[in-house]
Amino acid sequence: MLFGLMILSFATVALYLAIIDDHSTYRSWLIFGFLFLLILARLVYLSVMYFIPCLRDKTVLELDREKLQFFIKGKLLFQIPRDIAYWDDIENIDYTSVLRMGGAIISFRMKDGSVFGINTKYIAGNDKDIYNTIIEYFNVQ
Repeated sequence: MLFGLMILSFATVALYLAIIDDHSTYRSWLIFGFLFLLILARLVYLSVMYFIPCLRDKTVLELDREKLQFFIKGKLLFQIPRDIAYWDDIENIDYTSVLRMGGAIISFRMKDGSVFGINTKYIAGNDKDIYNTIIEYFNVQ
């Protein structure tokens, strides 16, 4: 969240300086306002979907004998998020380490051909341990 705030602040200052350099015409203020609102909307989206649940120590991922349940909503890259995945419906589980974003992506290929993934960035614990625990639950079925 701090990184998002830094980006928002930097973008706001850069846009403001560009407007001052442009002799602050009406059109440049409209562009500044639109871009500022766009950046602010993204920050609010990230806060509501990811950071506020993390700050409240809410459960992100829950595993039981029947299913995997993911409580953080939002989209991961181009994939459609899934709240609940039953072990019987999962065909394959893959692990991909993402160094640039932090965390890892654990992707699930379903028997119906669909694919979804979860980012371990917001789950407490070691990424590989999280993956191994998911695999243990998956192999029990």
